[in-house]
Amino acid sequence: MKKDDSNCWKLLTCNDEDNQQRRPTKGGNVQRLKVSHLMNIKYIVYQTTNLINNKIYIGVHRTNVDIFDFYYGCGCTKKDKKKSRISGFPAAIRKYGIENFKRETLFEYPDTEEGKLAAYKKEEEIVTDEFVKRKDTYNITRGG
Repeated sequence: MKKDDSNCWKLLTCNDEDNQQRRPTKGGNVQRLKVSHLMNIKYIVYQTTNLINNKIYIGVHRTNVDIFDFYYGCGCTKKDKKKSRISGFPAAIRKYGIENFKRETLFEYPDTEEGKLAAYKKEEEIVTDEFVKRKDTYNITRGG
């Protein structure tokens, strides 16, 4: 949005291909910032539940925790239309429909290397051999 008054903000945001955004400053000067500094990016350990049969999937995902990005797990998003997904969790999403799944955040970790490692460690603690063998889970390997 651009206004004529020089005391107003002249530019809202604009994405660049190098993962940066432009942020307006008073008077119309543009300041470039990394996108991750403008968003609340974190690593999450999440649980996606099939609302029809109550089977669950546990995973780790890096996301902006302030908005839902429609990621459900195993590379599946609301826009995913791949017909090649014939087994496991992706096949369940195709069978039951994405609208019958709900993702919940179990744990949050900072967007750092340490946070990433802690998230995967927590996932390993949850997704054990016993967990994988249960009939109410979609995880097929230990650790996620």
